[in-house]
Amino acid sequence: MYRWIAAGALVWAVTWLGFWPFPQTDTGELFLVNTLAVEANGTVRLYAGEFVGAGRTVAEAAEELEAHAPGRLFLRQTGRIIFCNGAESGLDPMTLPRELPMGTYIYQYEGSAEELDLEALEPVLEAAERREDRPTLAEYQNSVLLEESGPMEKIKEGGEK
Repeated sequence: MYRWIAAGALVWAVTWLGFWPFPQTDTGELFLVNTLAVEANGTVRLYAGEFVGAGRTVAEAAEELEAHAPGRLFLRQTGRIIFCNGAESGLDPMTLPRELPMGTYIYQYEGSAEELDLEALEPVLEAAERREDRPTLAEYQNSVLLEESGPMEKIKEGGEK
């Protein structure tokens, strides 16, 4: 009998008092990031669509990006990261947000992130990712740990592979 009372009290506490083991967020409040562009020359800049966050570190840039985004920044479904202007050489990939999936595809773009037309580029990259394997964030971080040159797919001017 005491077990049933304790179980009922626990369900009541979790439901009515909000003692959930994880934060509750309405999905309508989330800002989903499909493609994250990164620049790192002096300051780190993170681009998610038309929103930009800048800071001395990746964490500061992510905080500022979340402040400008129309909702809570949600990086767990990010499909690709594009390193722009040589950001891959000046940025430690281990400092990228932990919320990024390890299977996120990574790309390199020689130009500025502001030059990228993500609306036109995303469908092209998505189609190419379905056809063949691309380097992932996990492979890139592993190559950096092993002090090898990291695999990275290049995007040419105009958004071509």
